[in-house]
Amino acid sequence: MRLKPAAAVIAAVLLAAPPAAFADDVKDAIQAALEAYEAGDLVETKFSLDTASQLISEQRAATLAEVLPAAFDGWTAEDAEASGMGVAAAMFGGGTTVSREYVKTGSRDNVEVALILDSPMVTQFAAIMSSPQMTASMGKSARFGRHRGLETSEGEFQIVVANRALVTVGGSASLEEKRAYAEKIDFDAIANF
Repeated sequence: MRLKPAAAVIAAVLLAAPPAAFADDVKDAIQAALEAYEAGDLVETKFSLDTASQLISEQRAATLAEVLPAAFDGWTAEDAEASGMGVAAAMFGGGTTVSREYVKTGSRDNVEVALILDSPMVTQFAAIMSSPQMTASMGKSARFGRHRGLETSEGEFQIVVANRALVTVGGSASLEEKRAYAEKIDFDAIANF
């Protein structure tokens, strides 16, 4: 029967996934894909595998939110918003997005931290950032540890991490406050994610 090798591949994917990815919904979607494939229903197979992939991406995004800093004294932090493939990620060609807003107590000043990971657009932006001539035309170079970044003329920081993640730190707060939040981001954890 021709379907057996592919069914074995689907089973291998299920077995190779990390244990944290084995939430019941993920298992159910993969099992539904296997059953649909064995029944010859390729449309349902693809839909179920896409669903499993999306659920795993959402789990990864929630874990990635942990790299964002806690609010500083005198600031509050909104809950992090994470998406395995939300609208923002789709606009950048896919990927995982995480964002959090920090608001200064008794003020309208805020800092917005956004992260997009594993997007084709990030790869293109990283190539631009590797050229000093290009970055000079876009703003001032900035470094955060071993990670290169850019201070834009709009007063935001854009930091490329391991050529696969883009962290943007913006908002209405002062440049110094935005830099302070940027410096507290765990860039090494992002690079190893």
